[in-house]
Amino acid sequence: MRVKDDIKNSKIYQATISLTSRVGLAGLTMANIAQAAGIATGSVYTYYSSKVVLINEIYKQTLSRYEERLYDDIAFDDAVDVNLRKVFLNYMHYLQAYREEWIFQDQYYFSPYAVKNHDMQQTTDAMFLPLTQILEQGQSIGLIKPVPTNYFIYLLHGFGHEVSAAVHMGLETFDEILIENSFSLYWSAIKQ
Repeated sequence: MRVKDDIKNSKIYQATISLTSRVGLAGLTMANIAQAAGIATGSVYTYYSSKVVLINEIYKQTLSRYEERLYDDIAFDDAVDVNLRKVFLNYMHYLQAYREEWIFQDQYYFSPYAVKNHDMQQTTDAMFLPLTQILEQGQSIGLIKPVPTNYFIYLLHGFGHEVSAAVHMGLETFDEILIENSFSLYWSAIKQ
């Protein structure tokens, strides 16, 4: 059995993320991942037995970083609006700093990989539990509209996604004005 090397695994990760932003998940092959990583195709199979396993594992890794960034600087004893603002800002900054990971996640989310993977959906749902708790706390004190909390998460993702896409296309500038205006619109949509 060959020994696994963290550096090679990191190269596989980065190559997969980078290629996905250019060719999509459907265009990925173990061979083109290996070529982009600068390693032998057999080495990719040492780490991941198939493309399905590789895609699912890479998705888990991107979720881990996403979750870490999303809840950065959150203190659950802070006011609901303060925490929601932090989550919103963290999300917007994540979309800018980790664009290729975001594209990978987006591709994964709308692919058969996600549809067929019930465990991964549970992992994704668990990741949003802290945000759901913040939203439920806001509802319990009458600060946030009394609708299912997942609607607020959809709104956050959809709105953030579109604003970030506009920035990457050069239609908007990612600055404090954009962030403040964006959060103001989001907050207006969810507050009671």
